[in-house]
Amino acid sequence: MLTKRIFRPLKLSVFRCIKRLWRKGCPFRVNPSRLWKMPSGLSDKDFCLQKIDSAIALLERLLDGDYPHLDSKRALKRILEVYNQEKERLLSLDDTAQPNTTLEYCRRINIILVRLKVFLGLLLRSSNIRNAFELYFPIKILSSELIDQTAAVVLSSEWNFSPFTYPVALPELPEFIFIGIPASECQNPLILPLAGHELGHVVWRTLERLQ
Repeated sequence: MLTKRIFRPLKLSVFRCIKRLWRKGCPFRVNPSRLWKMPSGLSDKDFCLQKIDSAIALLERLLDGDYPHLDSKRALKRILEVYNQEKERLLSLDDTAQPNTTLEYCRRINIILVRLKVFLGLLLRSSNIRNAFELYFPIKILSSELIDQTAAVVLSSEWNFSPFTYPVALPELPEFIFIGIPASECQNPLILPLAGHELGHVVWRTLERLQ
């Protein structure tokens, strides 16, 4: 709704300027009155493709980086697969698709981009030298024994003063546990029991879900 309020007056003013110039004899190839009648579905699709292509290019650059543990790269590859699948789904729409159908596909992609953006930041910061890398294996062993052997752990350097974990597992990354560790406390030995406490929240929610 806010987007329409901002861009609709802008679109009207640009259209009026083009129409005024066209009436004065400027050599436009297309009658400006036709620009207003162009279907919005095609432009929405192209704009959405630009956004998903930009996200895919960013992920490919992130995958070229170095990560101390394989779980971070596994998560990045999984998200890249999701983006590529959504892009292929959008490209499968042809010119005969209804505008509402195209907009629904674009809306789905926008939601996925926004929802996963936070976790891309977590994955990038998991390679930060401010991380307490020695915490990874104790947390990994505990999660494997208490939750599942396939559990994956991502420890991220954060600027919150207390450790935290994301309460809801992503549908795209159901076996991944994201734990944020305060960068200013990475040398504090007491950060390990606090991180274990955050892992306990994940274990509790997982057991509740299984019951």
